Amino acid sequence: MAFRYTYSFEVKHTELGKYRIVSGTDEAVVRAKAQALLDTWNAEYRRKLEKERFKADQEASRQKMRQQKENAKEQLENNLRAAEELTDEAKAALEQIANTLHSALSVNHAVNWAKLKRRDSYSTPKPKEPIYLEFPREPQPSDSRHTPPPENPIFAEYPPEPQPTDAKYQPALKLLDKLSGRDEKKVRAAYESYLQDHANWDNSVKEIEAENQRRPEAASQNDLENQRRAKLLYNEEHDAWVMACQQVQLKNETLYSKTVAAIEAWNDAAEQHSKKRDQENAAIDTLMNGANLLYLLEKHGRKAKIDIREAKKILGEKVDDV
Repeated sequence: MAFRYTYSFEVKHTELGKYRIVSGTDEAVVRAKAQALLDTWNAEYRRKLEKERFKADQEASRQKMRQQKENAKEQLENNLRAAEELTDEAKAALEQIANTLHSALSVNHAVNWAKLKRRDSYSTPKPKEPIYLEFPREPQPSDSRHTPPPENPIFAEYPPEPQPTDAKYQPALKLLDKLSGRDEKKVRAAYESYLQDHANWDNSVKEIEAENQRRPEAASQNDLENQRRAKLLYNEEHDAWVMACQQVQLKNETLYSKTVAAIEAWNDAAEQHSKKRDQENAAIDTLMNGANLLYLLEKHGRKAKIDIREAKKILGEKVDDV
Protein backbone atom coordinates (compact mmCIF):
# COMPACT_ATOMS: atom_id res chain seq x y z
CA MET A 1 0.00 0.00 0.00
CA ALA A 2 1.45 3.37 -1.03
CA PHE A 3 2.19 5.93 1.72
CA ARG A 4 0.22 9.22 1.47
CA TYR A 5 1.22 12.51 3.10
CA THR A 6 -1.34 14.43 5.18
CA TYR A 7 -1.15 18.22 5.27
CA SER A 8 -2.56 20.25 8.19
CA PHE A 9 -2.90 24.04 8.69
CA GLU A 10 -3.94 25.87 11.85
CA VAL A 11 -6.47 28.63 11.31
CA LYS A 12 -7.33 31.01 14.18
CA HIS A 13 -9.07 34.35 14.62
CA THR A 14 -8.14 36.10 17.88
CA GLU A 15 -10.91 38.74 17.82
CA LEU A 16 -13.66 36.13 17.27
CA GLY A 17 -12.00 33.55 19.52
CA LYS A 18 -12.15 30.80 16.85
CA TYR A 19 -9.65 28.07 16.08
CA ARG A 20 -9.66 25.12 13.63
CA ILE A 21 -7.24 22.68 12.00
CA VAL A 22 -7.74 22.03 8.26
CA SER A 23 -6.25 18.73 6.99
CA GLY A 24 -5.98 16.86 3.66
CA THR A 25 -3.73 14.95 1.38
CA ASP A 26 -3.46 17.69 -1.22
CA GLU A 27 -1.39 20.61 0.08
CA ALA A 28 -2.87 23.16 -2.36
CA VAL A 29 -6.43 22.16 -1.52
CA VAL A 30 -5.75 22.25 2.20
CA ARG A 31 -4.10 25.65 1.91
CA ALA A 32 -7.06 27.02 -0.13
CA LYS A 33 -9.57 25.68 2.42
CA ALA A 34 -7.62 27.30 5.25
CA GLN A 35 -7.52 30.64 3.42
CA ALA A 36 -11.24 30.43 2.59
CA LEU A 37 -12.05 29.73 6.23
CA LEU A 38 -9.92 32.69 7.35
CA ASP A 39 -11.62 34.99 4.80
CA THR A 40 -15.03 33.84 6.09
CA TRP A 41 -14.05 34.65 9.65
CA ASN A 42 -12.62 38.07 8.62
CA ALA A 43 -15.90 38.91 6.85
CA GLU A 44 -17.82 37.80 9.91
CA TYR A 45 -15.60 40.05 12.09
CA ARG A 46 -16.15 43.04 9.78
CA ARG A 47 -19.93 42.51 9.96
CA LYS A 48 -19.64 42.39 13.74
CA LEU A 49 -17.67 45.64 13.81
CA GLU A 50 -20.17 47.37 11.49
CA LYS A 51 -23.04 46.19 13.66
CA GLU A 52 -21.37 47.49 16.81
CA ARG A 53 -20.53 50.79 15.09
CA PHE A 54 -24.13 51.14 13.92
CA LYS A 55 -25.40 50.53 17.47
CA ALA A 56 -22.91 53.06 18.84
CA ASP A 57 -24.00 55.68 16.27
CA GLN A 58 -27.66 55.09 17.13
CA GLU A 59 -26.92 55.45 20.83
CA ALA A 60 -24.95 58.66 20.23
CA SER A 61 -27.81 60.04 18.13
CA ARG A 62 -30.35 59.19 20.83
CA GLN A 63 -28.07 60.78 23.46
CA LYS A 64 -27.72 63.92 21.36
CA MET A 65 -31.49 64.18 20.94
CA ARG A 66 -32.02 63.73 24.68
CA GLN A 67 -29.42 66.44 25.36
CA GLN A 68 -31.06 68.81 22.89
CA LYS A 69 -34.44 68.23 24.53
CA GLU A 70 -32.98 68.88 27.97
CA ASN A 71 -31.22 72.05 26.71
CA ALA A 72 -34.46 73.27 25.09
CA LYS A 73 -36.37 72.58 28.29
CA GLU A 74 -33.75 74.39 30.38
CA GLN A 75 -33.74 77.34 27.96
CA LEU A 76 -37.53 77.52 28.15
CA GLU A 77 -37.43 77.50 31.94
CA ASN A 78 -34.75 80.21 31.93
CA ASN A 79 -36.84 82.33 29.56
CA LEU A 80 -39.89 81.91 31.79
CA ARG A 81 -37.91 82.90 34.87
CA ALA A 82 -36.46 85.91 33.04
CA ALA A 83 -39.94 86.94 31.91
CA GLU A 84 -41.22 86.64 35.47
CA GLU A 85 -38.28 88.70 36.78
CA LEU A 86 -38.86 91.41 34.15
CA THR A 87 -42.56 91.44 35.02
CA ASP A 88 -41.73 91.82 38.72
CA GLU A 89 -39.23 94.58 37.94
CA ALA A 90 -41.79 96.41 35.82
CA LYS A 91 -44.40 96.15 38.59
CA ALA A 92 -41.86 97.38 41.13
CA ALA A 93 -40.90 100.29 38.87
CA LEU A 94 -44.51 101.32 38.41
CA GLU A 95 -45.11 101.04 42.13
CA GLN A 96 -42.00 103.08 42.84
CA ILE A 97 -43.14 105.81 40.42
CA ALA A 98 -46.55 105.96 42.11
CA ASN A 99 -44.89 106.09 45.55
CA THR A 100 -42.50 108.79 44.39
CA LEU A 101 -45.36 110.98 43.10
CA HIS A 102 -47.34 110.39 46.26
CA SER A 103 -44.37 111.17 48.44
CA ALA A 104 -43.58 114.28 46.44
CA LEU A 105 -47.07 115.62 47.04
CA SER A 106 -47.52 114.57 50.67
CA VAL A 107 -44.10 115.25 52.17
CA ASN A 108 -42.06 118.40 52.38
CA HIS A 109 -38.92 117.59 50.42
CA ALA A 110 -37.13 120.83 50.98
CA VAL A 111 -33.46 120.11 50.40
CA ASN A 112 -30.82 121.46 52.74
CA TRP A 113 -28.37 122.30 49.98
CA ALA A 114 -25.75 123.66 52.37
CA LYS A 115 -25.71 120.31 54.19
CA LEU A 116 -25.03 118.52 50.90
CA LYS A 117 -21.90 120.50 50.27
CA ARG A 118 -18.59 118.80 50.92
CA ARG A 119 -16.18 120.18 53.49
CA ASP A 120 -13.89 117.20 53.84
CA SER A 121 -10.14 117.49 53.56
CA TYR A 122 -7.79 115.09 51.80
CA SER A 123 -7.73 112.09 54.13
CA THR A 124 -4.42 110.52 53.12
CA PRO A 125 -1.68 111.58 55.58
CA LYS A 126 1.09 113.70 54.15
CA PRO A 127 4.41 111.83 53.83
CA LYS A 128 6.76 112.51 56.72
CA GLU A 129 10.34 113.60 56.48
CA PRO A 130 12.61 110.55 56.41
CA ILE A 131 15.04 109.72 59.19
CA TYR A 132 18.39 110.17 57.54
CA LEU A 133 21.35 107.97 58.37
CA GLU A 134 24.06 109.49 60.54
CA PHE A 135 27.63 109.71 59.31
CA PRO A 136 30.17 107.67 61.25
CA ARG A 137 32.81 109.39 63.36
CA GLU A 138 35.95 110.32 61.46
CA PRO A 139 39.11 108.62 62.77
CA GLN A 140 41.66 111.09 64.17
CA PRO A 141 45.46 110.75 64.24
CA SER A 142 45.28 111.70 67.91
CA ASP A 143 43.16 108.65 68.80
CA SER A 144 44.82 106.43 71.38
CA ARG A 145 45.12 103.49 68.97
CA HIS A 146 46.93 105.78 66.51
CA THR A 147 49.36 107.24 69.08
CA PRO A 148 51.18 104.35 70.75
CA PRO A 149 53.04 105.31 73.96
CA PRO A 150 56.86 105.34 73.79
CA GLU A 151 58.52 102.14 74.87
CA ASN A 152 60.79 102.65 77.85
CA PRO A 153 63.75 100.28 77.92
CA ILE A 154 63.96 97.93 80.89
CA PHE A 155 67.57 97.54 81.99
CA ALA A 156 68.88 94.29 83.37
CA GLU A 157 70.02 94.35 86.98
CA TYR A 158 73.58 93.56 87.93
CA PRO A 159 74.20 90.54 90.15
CA PRO A 160 75.89 91.17 93.50
CA GLU A 161 79.69 91.13 93.35
CA PRO A 162 81.25 88.16 95.15
CA GLN A 163 83.29 89.19 98.22
CA PRO A 164 86.15 87.24 99.81
CA THR A 165 84.42 87.64 103.12
CA ASP A 166 81.27 85.86 101.91
CA ALA A 167 80.41 82.84 103.99
CA LYS A 168 80.75 80.47 101.05
CA TYR A 169 84.40 81.35 100.77
CA GLN A 170 85.14 80.78 104.47
CA PRO A 171 86.07 77.11 104.85
CA ALA A 172 85.14 75.37 108.06
CA LEU A 173 88.46 74.29 109.58
CA LYS A 174 88.61 71.64 112.24
CA LEU A 175 91.40 70.76 114.60
CA LEU A 176 92.18 67.66 112.64
CA ASP A 177 92.60 69.82 109.47
CA LYS A 178 95.18 71.98 111.24
CA LEU A 179 97.05 69.00 112.61
CA SER A 180 97.10 67.23 109.23
CA GLY A 181 97.92 70.33 107.19
CA ARG A 182 94.66 70.22 105.15
CA ASP A 183 93.65 73.65 106.36
CA GLU A 184 95.86 75.39 103.84
CA LYS A 185 94.35 73.34 101.00
CA LYS A 186 90.83 74.23 102.06
CA VAL A 187 91.72 77.91 102.35
CA ARG A 188 93.35 77.85 98.93
CA ALA A 189 90.39 75.97 97.39
CA ALA A 190 87.95 78.51 98.86
CA TYR A 191 90.03 81.37 97.51
CA GLU A 192 90.16 79.77 94.03
CA SER A 193 86.40 79.34 94.15
CA TYR A 194 86.11 83.02 94.98
CA LEU A 195 88.37 83.93 92.07
CA GLN A 196 86.33 81.78 89.66
CA ASP A 197 83.02 83.24 90.85
CA HIS A 198 84.41 86.75 90.57
CA ALA A 199 85.62 86.08 87.04
CA ASN A 200 82.17 84.77 86.17
CA TRP A 201 80.59 87.81 87.79
CA ASP A 202 82.88 90.07 85.83
CA ASN A 203 81.83 88.40 82.57
CA SER A 204 78.14 88.69 83.52
CA VAL A 205 78.60 92.38 84.28
CA LYS A 206 80.20 92.95 80.89
CA GLU A 207 77.34 91.07 79.14
CA ILE A 208 74.69 93.02 81.09
CA GLU A 209 76.41 96.30 80.26
CA ALA A 210 76.43 95.38 76.56
CA GLU A 211 72.74 94.37 76.74
CA ASN A 212 71.74 97.55 78.62
CA GLN A 213 73.59 99.63 76.03
CA ARG A 214 71.61 97.84 73.25
CA ARG A 215 68.16 98.08 74.83
CA PRO A 216 67.60 101.87 74.33
CA GLU A 217 68.30 101.48 70.62
CA ALA A 218 65.96 98.48 70.44
CA ALA A 219 63.27 100.45 72.27
CA SER A 220 63.72 103.31 69.78
CA GLN A 221 63.37 100.90 66.87
CA ASN A 222 60.25 99.42 68.46
CA ASP A 223 58.82 102.93 68.84
CA LEU A 224 59.39 103.60 65.14
CA GLU A 225 57.75 100.28 64.20
CA ASN A 226 54.76 100.94 66.48
CA GLN A 227 54.35 104.42 64.99
CA ARG A 228 54.51 102.96 61.46
CA ARG A 229 51.81 100.40 62.28
CA ALA A 230 49.65 103.03 63.99
CA LYS A 231 49.88 105.29 60.92
CA LEU A 232 49.02 102.36 58.64
CA LEU A 233 46.02 101.53 60.84
CA TYR A 234 44.89 105.17 60.75
CA ASN A 235 45.10 105.26 56.93
CA GLU A 236 43.08 102.02 56.62
CA GLU A 237 40.41 103.24 59.03
CA HIS A 238 40.23 106.64 57.32
CA ASP A 239 39.80 105.02 53.90
CA ALA A 240 37.04 102.80 55.29
CA TRP A 241 35.42 105.88 56.87
CA VAL A 242 35.43 107.69 53.51
CA MET A 243 33.73 104.73 51.82
CA ALA A 244 31.15 104.47 54.61
CA CYS A 245 30.38 108.19 54.31
CA GLN A 246 29.88 107.81 50.56
CA GLN A 247 27.41 104.96 51.13
CA VAL A 248 25.52 106.96 53.77
CA GLN A 249 25.41 109.98 51.45
CA LEU A 250 24.05 107.85 48.60
CA LYS A 251 21.35 106.30 50.81
CA ASN A 252 20.35 109.69 52.21
CA GLU A 253 20.11 111.17 48.71
CA THR A 254 17.90 108.24 47.68
CA LEU A 255 15.67 108.81 50.73
CA TYR A 256 15.48 112.51 49.92
CA SER A 257 14.53 111.89 46.27
CA LYS A 258 11.83 109.38 47.21
CA THR A 259 10.43 111.72 49.86
CA VAL A 260 10.33 114.67 47.46
CA ALA A 261 8.52 112.54 44.86
CA ALA A 262 6.05 111.26 47.47
CA ILE A 263 5.31 114.78 48.74
CA GLU A 264 4.82 116.08 45.20
CA ALA A 265 2.43 113.20 44.44
CA TRP A 266 0.56 113.89 47.68
CA ASN A 267 0.27 117.61 46.84
CA ASP A 268 -1.10 116.75 43.39
CA ALA A 269 -3.64 114.31 44.88
CA ALA A 270 -4.69 116.84 47.54
CA GLU A 271 -5.13 119.51 44.87
CA GLN A 272 -7.24 117.18 42.71
CA HIS A 273 -9.36 116.36 45.78
CA SER A 274 -9.94 120.07 46.46
CA LYS A 275 -10.82 120.76 42.83
CA LYS A 276 -13.31 117.90 42.72
CA ARG A 277 -14.89 119.01 46.01
CA ASP A 278 -15.20 122.60 44.74
CA GLN A 279 -16.73 121.42 41.46
CA GLU A 280 -19.33 119.31 43.29
CA ASN A 281 -20.17 122.20 45.60
CA ALA A 282 -20.52 124.53 42.59
CA ALA A 283 -22.88 122.02 40.99
CA ILE A 284 -24.97 121.99 44.17
CA ASP A 285 -25.19 125.78 43.99
CA THR A 286 -26.76 125.52 40.53
CA LEU A 287 -29.41 123.05 41.77
CA MET A 288 -30.74 125.11 44.67
CA ASN A 289 -34.07 125.85 42.91
CA GLY A 290 -36.32 124.21 40.36
CA ALA A 291 -35.73 126.91 37.77
CA ASN A 292 -32.02 126.19 37.65
CA LEU A 293 -32.74 122.46 37.41
CA LEU A 294 -35.13 122.93 34.48
CA TYR A 295 -32.63 125.25 32.81
CA LEU A 296 -29.84 122.65 33.06
CA LEU A 297 -32.11 119.90 31.72
CA GLU A 298 -33.14 122.07 28.77
CA LYS A 299 -29.51 123.03 28.16
CA HIS A 300 -28.65 119.37 27.72
CA GLY A 301 -31.59 118.69 25.39
CA ARG A 302 -34.07 117.40 27.97
CA LYS A 303 -37.60 118.84 27.98
CA ALA A 304 -39.05 118.81 31.51
CA LYS A 305 -41.59 120.60 33.65
CA ILE A 306 -42.82 120.70 37.25
CA ASP A 307 -46.66 120.34 37.35
CA ILE A 308 -48.20 119.48 40.73
CA ARG A 309 -51.78 119.37 39.35
CA GLU A 310 -50.88 116.78 36.72
CA ALA A 311 -49.10 114.67 39.30
CA LYS A 312 -52.19 114.65 41.52
CA LYS A 313 -54.37 113.65 38.55
CA ILE A 314 -52.06 110.70 37.89
CA LEU A 315 -52.45 109.58 41.50
CA GLY A 316 -56.24 110.10 41.40
CA GLU A 317 -56.16 112.70 44.14
CA LYS A 318 -58.37 115.76 44.41
CA VAL A 319 -57.05 118.76 42.55
CA ASP A 320 -57.52 122.12 44.28
CA ASP A 321 -59.03 124.85 42.17
CA VAL A 322 -56.75 127.76 41.57
